[in-house]
Amino acid sequence: MRELGTAGNIEGQRAILQGKFTHYLINERIEDYVDKYVICHECNRPDTRIIREGRIFLLKCAACGATAPLKSL
Repeated sequence: MRELGTAGNIEGQRAILQGKFTHYLINERIEDYVDKYVICHECNRPDTRIIREGRIFLLKCAACGATAPLKSL
C-alpha cells in the first residue's frame, strides 16, 4: 500500500485498495518487492528469511546459505 501511495486493508488473502490501479502497476510493484525481499540474489530461490544483525537487516538464504544486506524495510 505504501508503494502505491494509497490506503487499504488486507482481509485474509485479499488486498482491498482505495483508488483505481491497473493490474500492470500492481503486478510490477509485487515483482519489485519479491526481487528485493524474497528471492535469493545468488541462487534465485525463494527460500529466504530476513534476519537482523545489529542495526542491519540481511536476506539469508536457506538453500545456499548466502546473505545479502537489505537497503531498508
